[in-house]
Amino acid sequence: MKRKHIPFIFILPFIITILISCERNSLIEPDDLNTPDTMANPNPGNGGIISIDSNLVQNTSFWIQWSEASDSTTEKKDLQYKIVVSTTNNIRIVEEAESAGGGRQVVKDWTNDLCWTDGSTSWEIVGLTRNTPYYVTVLVKDLEGNKNIYNLATVTTKAYHNVPNVNSINTMAVEGTTIYIGGKFTQINGAAFGAVLHSETAQQTVATTKISGDVYCAVPDGAGGWYIGGKFTYINAIPRNRIARINADGSLHAWYPTGGADNIVRTLAVSNGVVYAGGAFTLFGNLPFYRIAAVDAITGELW
Repeated sequence: MKRKHIPFIFILPFIITILISCERNSLIEPDDLNTPDTMANPNPGNGGIISIDSNLVQNTSFWIQWSEASDSTTEKKDLQYKIVVSTTNNIRIVEEAESAGGGRQVVKDWTNDLCWTDGSTSWEIVGLTRNTPYYVTVLVKDLEGNKNIYNLATVTTKAYHNVPNVNSINTMAVEGTTIYIGGKFTQINGAAFGAVLHSETAQQTVATTKISGDVYCAVPDGAGGWYIGGKFTYINAIPRNRIARINADGSLHAWYPTGGADNIVRTLAVSNGVVYAGGAFTLFGNLPFYRIAAVDAITGELW
């Protein structure tokens, strides 16, 4: 049997197509197949979720936490972040979050100076208005300027300040817009056992006084400060046995009945230039005084 031959002219187009395809492939360098897309936006970590711990929401502040982003061209350590908060729902996309006005506020401008722990970081947003809804987001930017945005988070600040790490509040004395709080606690705005707070914001208004033990009572001294009594034996590392006077700026006053009380001072009252003290003591000012004593409000001398 005679074998049939296909005319060359019919297979020529197929040969040409194959040759062109091979030529094109030979022009593609191997590295070109793996070249990162410099136009791609960074990828927010953990699906872009921003977490807010309800236990840390205060009347003028709250904390946010988010996970580290990734990018096809920029290392994680070089990615920059920007935190934006607003009183209205107008920061859902990058263009909105970078606009001005409308209740928007840049909490932290572009930075890579953040502390990461196990791939996440946190930031406290402060200076807010109490009992107010807030929207917050985080933007991320790579070295090429490509940007992306994390999911919008919402929170309402407290009407009043939460008081953490408090066993008990034993006394409160009010002088104008200032409140002196005494008790058994280790942390109210950085103060232990005694704290001076603003009556509206509940923020610490003076330098923290370092008191060594529980405060049971406090009364205004008429000069913006307070007489305090309790279980403490030192204030700012200076001996003050269970009774002391605190200045309006939070510092320790020189007033002191020498020796103080040998046991707890539970109550104080001031009248006509005299400080009256009551408690469990039997010695007061190094003299026998059984449960009650009277002291000059100016000199600290016993009556």
